[in-house]
Amino acid sequence: MNIKSALVAAAILLFTYFYYTGKGGSFLSLGSAIAFWLLCGAAIAICTLIVRLVAHMAVSGLVYPNAVCMILLPFLCILLLFWLAFGSFSMPAFADSPGYVAALSGFFRSHLLYITVVSIIIGVGLYFSLPKDIPAPRSLFNANMLFALSVAVAFVLSAAAFYWAKKISQPPLDPKYTTYKNLGEGLQSQDLEISPLLDAGSDYTASQPYYLEERGELIISLHYASSNKNAPLFKIFRIDKQGKIADSLDAAELTNSSESLIFDKGLVRPADSKSAYFWIFDGTKTLVQEGWPDSKNEITELQKDTAAVRLEYFHKTARLECGTGSQVRWNGTGYFQIFYRDDTARFKIDSLYAQDADGGCGARPVDYYSAEGLDLALLRLDEKTYYIVKPKKK
Repeated sequence: MNIKSALVAAAILLFTYFYYTGKGGSFLSLGSAIAFWLLCGAAIAICTLIVRLVAHMAVSGLVYPNAVCMILLPFLCILLLFWLAFGSFSMPAFADSPGYVAALSGFFRSHLLYITVVSIIIGVGLYFSLPKDIPAPRSLFNANMLFALSVAVAFVLSAAAFYWAKKISQPPLDPKYTTYKNLGEGLQSQDLEISPLLDAGSDYTASQPYYLEERGELIISLHYASSNKNAPLFKIFRIDKQGKIADSLDAAELTNSSESLIFDKGLVRPADSKSAYFWIFDGTKTLVQEGWPDSKNEITELQKDTAAVRLEYFHKTARLECGTGSQVRWNGTGYFQIFYRDDTARFKIDSLYAQDADGGCGARPVDYYSAEGLDLALLRLDEKTYYIVKPKKK
């Protein structure tokens, strides 16, 4: 029986390793390999003792010698233990019932199949290993079913306890906020619409916009992520009066330059050089050797309007791990109002706070830009994504 228990334990351990790692594993050093096999030996020993305990309970008349009982009882016990461990150490805080359901669903997706397979291995292994002449009074079956029901009730009660323990304490969300949509969903109010314009993607940042008044165009440049004041240029967009991309230019198209280019007050030029490309002003891609625009080439860098966007309400949805000394302890959804002339639109931003490179936390920037004489405005999120704000067509 000891050998059989060890074989069942080894099967469980092997399944556990492949289920939770999804790989065969490799070792960088002899020491790591030795440590791994020592841990495996310890795990097999522990699993063997557990299987032996279940077998002893079956032989001693505590577990009904029936395949259903030998699978069902380990399944419920392992499920309860996994659930208690998950609820105590891994379950995230949540704001409402859908958040709890999502956490519960995540638990079952991650562990239910594993618990089921391990229970089958234990039950089937014991069923075919135990003697067939073990006495089995009907009262033992009834007692086992009562025990199974008790474990199931304990699971339900612990689920209710975790619901109240992990739920975030805050006022209920006002029903009016349920009508707010995310920016990417094409927002509209009675008189305004907000629609996506461009996204810099994960590898680039989007600059503050410039306004070329002569043509009524907005200029947005994308840059490679860099800590330098003048980050290397990746691409430029020209936005027309209707809020559509009229033209674009990749820095790689300017083949006359052998070094990285920067964007400087509407000019595209090699770093530390007064020579420049005047593509934004005249569409040419030829390097001009004298550097600065004349009075005909006036371009204005737009400044963000901090009064045009207002955070109405913040609803906590999850804990947020921040660096030492940070005051932000929760993440959640921000509900915003945006004011465009005499009109108002509303939107929400999920996961309003984010970690920075130093481990601290800060609100994701929401910047609003407008220009005199232009019948639209720009909204920038995370210094990466731009949206057009304009009056709805009548």
